[in-house]
Amino acid sequence: MTGLDLSLTGTGAVRIDTQRREIVERALFTSKPPTAVPSPSSRTKKPKMIQLLWDRALRLNRLQRDIVNFAQLSDLVVFEAPSFGSVGGHKHDRSGLFYMIAGEVLATICPIAEVPPTTLKLYVTGDGGADKSQMIATLNREWPSLSSRNDNVVDAAGLALMGARAMGEPVDIDASWKTRAMGSVLWPENTRERTA
Repeated sequence: MTGLDLSLTGTGAVRIDTQRREIVERALFTSKPPTAVPSPSSRTKKPKMIQLLWDRALRLNRLQRDIVNFAQLSDLVVFEAPSFGSVGGHKHDRSGLFYMIAGEVLATICPIAEVPPTTLKLYVTGDGGADKSQMIATLNREWPSLSSRNDNVVDAAGLALMGARAMGEPVDIDASWKTRAMGSVLWPENTRERTA
């Protein structure tokens, strides 16, 4: 199972081997932002800076290739759902990356699911309002092999653990809050009977 916490600057990716009951691979896919250039329509002394469409598209294509390659051996890929209330940070490009990767994984590799951030926090810590430091502490304590301070990698690990449980191959502890969290996610058809 693979968990993905997508980001333009640092996508966290974790794959779990349920047979060996361990995290077998983790990655942080980083990408420099495209170079900003003065807008041709800017008429002020301090021109508005923009990033060129083709540079942004190439950046997304490179990220897509690397992240999809990471997910190749998966039976299920679980994404952290987009935060629709977020502002700034190139929201349009983040949405593009999300759908580019989700579409390719679904078409060429395996089923996909998305988990809202509060549901992921509930699953990992028992508290849907947990902060990043609580998530990191909890998962690093339960999975010393993860040993990451990067919240995107830690979130991806939690997503992969949820995916393993959805496929009927849980590798983490059972808890009532995990059952509640799992029940609030729309899992793909091939996992529904295993989570019921």
